[in-house]
Amino acid sequence: MAIDSMTDDGLLTPEVPDYAEQKYALVMHYAGLFSTAMKRKWDCRVCIDLFAGAGRAKIKESGRIVPASPMLTLNVRDPFDQYVFCEMAAERMDALRQRVTRENVNMHVKFIEGDTNANLARILAEIPRAGANFKVLSLCIVDPFSMKTLNFATVRALSGIFVDFLMLIPTHMDANRNEPNYTREDNHTVEGYLGMPDWRERRKESHGVSFGQFIADSYASQMATLGFERARTVTVVYPATNSPLYQLVVFSRSKLAIAFWQKAKDLVDPQRELNLGL
Repeated sequence: MAIDSMTDDGLLTPEVPDYAEQKYALVMHYAGLFSTAMKRKWDCRVCIDLFAGAGRAKIKESGRIVPASPMLTLNVRDPFDQYVFCEMAAERMDALRQRVTRENVNMHVKFIEGDTNANLARILAEIPRAGANFKVLSLCIVDPFSMKTLNFATVRALSGIFVDFLMLIPTHMDANRNEPNYTREDNHTVEGYLGMPDWRERRKESHGVSFGQFIADSYASQMATLGFERARTVTVVYPATNSPLYQLVVFSRSKLAIAFWQKAKDLVDPQRELNLGL
């Protein structure tokens, strides 16, 4: 199911390649299924977007303007009770804030500008405290451009609440492409991203596995220590060459969320099986 085009509103609209639409569609459908199904089971549903962006994007190849993840989650059939949008770049946050204020005036939205990792305490403070008679469930969308922008310590801290993660793992567009840099002895990016001080020793034992897939599998292993199961991944590819770019995956402690992920994939394109990983 395609995402509808929008007219130019004059605000900052970053360009993205056409394959980003597959990501947006999966976010839209998964968030919609999640929010509707959990509406009567939880007292408060929170959507957290750790790398929210400007709210809209312009498809480079076609010039189409489409809503990005924050606006898509705000406009699901049964909106979340609260939203927390995080963004590093001030100009993108300003555009997002203006769009949300204009288009979603009645929504309960908090904006947190700056480094997501540094702002962890502020993010957690915006999530209502659960109690015996007040159940809170969160969906956390994690869409980092590279491994440098996300620390596993941030995800570990967020895992202390009732939460599912819909996550982009930059297996090829970042990990494989920058392997020579990341594997230097003085580079600590992978250690921070995986929260795994001994990753170099583990890498030596991963015979025949690409660096990007090693990163994805190691991340899943770390999430498993927190009690999260990895759903079957979607590998997004560059259409012109069919080259893999990154993986999209849901991590959850609930079998129901895994089923939602499969349904979301079916809704994106029921006639075609998406390029699937594990």
